[in-house]
Amino acid sequence: MYTNLLETFNNLQNNMAVFRKVVLHIHSPSSHDFRMPDGIDRLNAEPIFTKTISDSSLDMVAITDHMKCDFSCRLSKISKNVCVLPGMEISFCPSAPWNNFKLHVIAIFPEGYTLEQMCKIFPKEILPEEKRNGKEVIEGIELSSFVNDIHRYGGLCIAAHIDSDPRGIRHVFRQLGRDGIVYFDPNGVLTKEQEQKISEGFKEWILSAGFDGIEVSKPSDKEHYRWISSFRGQTVSIPVLLTNDSHCIEDIDIESRTTYIKMTSTCFDGLKQALRFPDTRIRFPSDVPSPPSPHILGIEITAGDKEGFFKELRIAFSNNLSCLIGPRGSGKSTIIEALRYVFGYNRTLDQIQQPLAKKVRELQEATLANCVIRVIYQGKESHVLEATYDLKQDYATKVYKKNGEEVEVDIEKSGSYPLRLFGWSEIETLGREAFRQRELLDRLIPDLFKKIEQRDELRTKLVKKRREIESILSNLQNIILKNQGEISRYREYKTNFDKLNTEEIKRLFAEFDIAKSKIIPLENLEENTRNWLDGLKDVIETDIFANIELFIRDSDALESWWLVKKTEMKLDDRQAKVRDNINKGKDILSDLINELSTLRHKYPTGL
Repeated sequence: MYTNLLETFNNLQNNMAVFRKVVLHIHSPSSHDFRMPDGIDRLNAEPIFTKTISDSSLDMVAITDHMKCDFSCRLSKISKNVCVLPGMEISFCPSAPWNNFKLHVIAIFPEGYTLEQMCKIFPKEILPEEKRNGKEVIEGIELSSFVNDIHRYGGLCIAAHIDSDPRGIRHVFRQLGRDGIVYFDPNGVLTKEQEQKISEGFKEWILSAGFDGIEVSKPSDKEHYRWISSFRGQTVSIPVLLTNDSHCIEDIDIESRTTYIKMTSTCFDGLKQALRFPDTRIRFPSDVPSPPSPHILGIEITAGDKEGFFKELRIAFSNNLSCLIGPRGSGKSTIIEALRYVFGYNRTLDQIQQPLAKKVRELQEATLANCVIRVIYQGKESHVLEATYDLKQDYATKVYKKNGEEVEVDIEKSGSYPLRLFGWSEIETLGREAFRQRELLDRLIPDLFKKIEQRDELRTKLVKKRREIESILSNLQNIILKNQGEISRYREYKTNFDKLNTEEIKRLFAEFDIAKSKIIPLENLEENTRNWLDGLKDVIETDIFANIELFIRDSDALESWWLVKKTEMKLDDRQAKVRDNINKGKDILSDLINELSTLRHKYPTGL
């Protein structure tokens, strides 16, 4: 019933910035070290690879074969389901003093780029692609100069698997702290001063290179490279991405090797723009809440009588941040009030200032009368919250699954549809009143509604207890006033009592109290004994042959068998012997009761 509406909102979301699943480093059968499927040669593996990319859950892929780009260029032009960017993984030996290290960098270019356009970044000594085997190395060039060439020809440059491969820069360097890199010397022959000098030189070198991003193999390594430093008068920050570096079809679509990048449109320009804001536009799988945080996919408002403020409105929301922007009177507040109504918050309007509550109701009546409001709420599954605005009803919402099946639930009380909503005037009030700010923070507490119910129950019990205490106090007051206020003369009586309560009287009463205390265990013992005796009286009435004749009386053969068996087992004698023993027990308990009664009466019960 609601599948089309859900699809509409999903289509609308394609036009907004959302997090896309991105892999910027995978290899195709064109790479010399690509692991082919069993029984498949490289030529026949390309269609399989292409279909795997198309059927994957990824939104963007950069194919980065070793020193080759023909296949990635061809696939970039024909791919439809997934944005494929052409790229290359390039082996590079920097100039001195880093020329002992062979590094891998990734060059990525806009979709549709040709082989000729991409290969302009290579020096002349690099052979044409059809003659390259993928193991070539670019040497003798400053790293920053090479990165600049990639940028000049329209590409992006990423430092590949910086921390997990002998050709990654971090193989020889280790970062400690937010801003300091310490040189890792496996032979341990450098002094601390030498290590620090090399470390500072490396950091300046890597920051000045102009990388658009750095690849790490584990999410936990991200913190080691998120430098925010001042370099040559500018603030420098290098985005950190999660490497995939798949060399076989099976490793392409692996969640743990996917980077989530927020883009308005899934294209090269969208990627380039997102890399400028790494703190807000790049996430790793570990950063994505599981299950996803609940959010509103969109809202639909339709006027039943065609006279509402909105004749027909559909707005999709981002699962990150959405802003309603428009001039006064464009309907921003109407959308907020429609959400208030459908989520059932009209029932709590009395909790805000009355002039404001009155304005809210007047606005709803003027703009939402007879309107049908539908909100798709994405929690563990998609639910449709639907209500027709009715001035006389504060809550009229029904909840449906996307197939139209109704879900019996009260939206606010269930706690399954968390939402905190403030109109413009309420935000002003929130800014002035501290208790409302605390209340807003309290709503971040897990299972808040259950805790609120527990609090309300406790408050109800406290009110009840208060009334009970007030009733007891009233009774005490009446007691105090009885007999001409004898109780109020307690101090006078206490003084007289102290005069009479001599040491001899205290000793006599102490002996009396001890004697009286001995009665308690005797009484308990006597009561327990009587209970035991009563129990034996019930037991002795038990007949082990009860109901047996009901089962044998209709069969002469069975009855004859039973009489023989009963005699063989001497059941009558056994039952008689048990009853005899029970009677003896009864006599013993009766004697004990008489003895306890006599003993108990020897002790005084009063003066």
